[in-house]
Amino acid sequence: MSQYAPPAPLCHVNPLMGSDSHVNYSNGNTYPAITRPWGMTAWTILNAEDPWFFEYHSNRFRGIRATHQPSPWLRDYGHFLVTPLVGRWCDHPQHVVYPYDIDQQDIHPHVMGINLPSIKTTMELLPTERCSMMRLTLPTDEQSGVRLQTYPGQTTFQFDSAKNRLIGKTTANNGAVPKNFALYFVIESDCPIQNILSMDTTGQLTAITEPIEGEALTAVLRFTDHDQASIHLRFATSFISEEQALRNMDRELGDRDFDTLVKQSADAWNQLLSRIEIQSDDVTRTQTFYTCLYRCLLFPRKFYELDAQDQPQHYSPYDGEIHPGIMHTDNGFWDTYRTLYPLLTVLCPEILGQMLQGWLYAYKQGGWLPKWACPGHLYCMIGTHAASVLADAAVKGIGGFDQQLALEAMLKDATVIPGDSGEDGLGRRGLAEYLKLGYVASDKSSHSVARTLDFAYNDYCIAELASYLGQDDLAKQYHQQAKNYRHVYDTSVDFMRAKNSDGSWVEPFDEFAWSRDYIEGGPWQSSWMVPHDPQGLIELMGGHAKAAAKLEQMMTMEPVFHESDYKREIHEMTEMAMADFGQYAQSNQPVHHVLSFFTEAGQPQRTHHWVHKVLTEMYQPTADGFPGDEDNGEMSAWYVLNALGFFPLCPGKPEYHLVAPLFEKAVIHLENGNDWIIQRKQNMQSNTVTINDQAHDDWKIKHQTIVEGGTIQFQ
Repeated sequence: MSQYAPPAPLCHVNPLMGSDSHVNYSNGNTYPAITRPWGMTAWTILNAEDPWFFEYHSNRFRGIRATHQPSPWLRDYGHFLVTPLVGRWCDHPQHVVYPYDIDQQDIHPHVMGINLPSIKTTMELLPTERCSMMRLTLPTDEQSGVRLQTYPGQTTFQFDSAKNRLIGKTTANNGAVPKNFALYFVIESDCPIQNILSMDTTGQLTAITEPIEGEALTAVLRFTDHDQASIHLRFATSFISEEQALRNMDRELGDRDFDTLVKQSADAWNQLLSRIEIQSDDVTRTQTFYTCLYRCLLFPRKFYELDAQDQPQHYSPYDGEIHPGIMHTDNGFWDTYRTLYPLLTVLCPEILGQMLQGWLYAYKQGGWLPKWACPGHLYCMIGTHAASVLADAAVKGIGGFDQQLALEAMLKDATVIPGDSGEDGLGRRGLAEYLKLGYVASDKSSHSVARTLDFAYNDYCIAELASYLGQDDLAKQYHQQAKNYRHVYDTSVDFMRAKNSDGSWVEPFDEFAWSRDYIEGGPWQSSWMVPHDPQGLIELMGGHAKAAAKLEQMMTMEPVFHESDYKREIHEMTEMAMADFGQYAQSNQPVHHVLSFFTEAGQPQRTHHWVHKVLTEMYQPTADGFPGDEDNGEMSAWYVLNALGFFPLCPGKPEYHLVAPLFEKAVIHLENGNDWIIQRKQNMQSNTVTINDQAHDDWKIKHQTIVEGGTIQFQ
């Protein structure tokens, strides 16, 4: 498949980056996603058991999986598996496993080639947004076919022999869906199908002569004797209906041949990847950059389809109805608000506006803004960070969504006491005491410190959107509430600390304890969560010199941790210790803004120093290339932004902190037709910056300055 090596920059992308992971240690927790940008359905290799269904070192190929899984921690939905069958496997396909070597496969975002020498077969697959085409090269002197396996949930199969089609439906899911949820799929062959058999759990095969229904069914499609050099299978998926799946197939595949579709798939990727040009002689850095950028363009995935009039419509994972309009899903706001969405405000503002309107549809259909969508409301993590994403886009002048409705939805999160649905539920758990006391009390709610800090920041975002919309009294109220972080800062220990409802500090205090009052971290990782008022936090810490010294200590001390309420060593703890960057846990989100505090404390050169160490030592374009979970593009966006020389300390403010860029030159081709050109001297020493040849004395830059285009030089 060397003929499918794509042109630059797509040729630099390694979909296997971060895939050498397991439940106790994450190098990314990724799988090779073969899809279009934000594609509704992705296709990947399955060689292990759920939910870590791809293991880099496994040599046991089980099939190609249609997947919607955003993370192994969240699991999959609407998924099924396709495996080729040759010879005896056609009669005994219950446990199909073939030897293969991952290093001998040809895997790109736009096409995948798998070689299976034990059955003299190759599989090539290309994706469209909702469909795919597979080219099978099979031995012509043996019986051959394919096996389609569905997962726990009700399955239906129907064989349309006149059109060589298997039409199916699966309700496979892991929660967060309405009762009528289903994925509809169609498989069509250009080689006559002799018959289609269903297989029960014992491996017994029975011909399908009429529609059948059952739990987690498996079908075997046997081809007639053939002398074709290759067989083409066309796959279509839909969350709306069988009819819509066929419509998707006709629109996205039509009568186009495999090679034409491969080129279209590559073009779709390069159109977006080429929005950023970097100049570098370092192949490793180039590969890392474009692989990270690829990861930034996978989620939140499209969850809408085009009707007969080419108008967008979507099945709602919130109320189970079909609605007009665009919808996206598979996104955890606690993860992605920090880096991914700010990157999209620069790179893809038009589609970002569509995404945001989709989140407002979710609010109208499900009653609340999502906290984690997979595909509907999933009760995971804390804070109401859709507020950050909506406010950040609005104050940066990005349109395409109803900003008044956004403020309404954000205010519901901030004022309505939710019921306890799951561990965190919808809205803000702990809101009652937060409104009464100004903080979430440890004796009333879990994650009390983390919730207080998140709610204060979310209140700041409400204030900024209210101010932008001219609601000054509301903005004043929420700017005041944004100072609530001060209630949980204890100057006697110089950390954010849990407090009970009677105002007493929780005893004892342990600066290394990852306790129930924080989340996926402890005092060292959590105490900097005041992106909206860095100078206020620095003042509490005793001023610039003391804050900078504390930061330096954080980066260089021993990576000690105490399991505390976790009762065991979770993978984030292990990853922090193995990285040996002190208490700075780049493997997880709570510290991803922290290095900008060096700049706020008057030492931008330390920001440059530590950011470059992280960029060059903790990211590589390899299977173990990420420092921790690559959560829906968040970890990748951190790399892309910092490598380009700017980073959003506080989404919700239309500005970025500057940092010395990784490349001597990069160009962002903006959607409005302007170019933002970034240049750095090879041996940057003076720490001076010019914008359009004018001295720039501040290590911050306005969003508007970037989108107007021009040149920034780091000297």
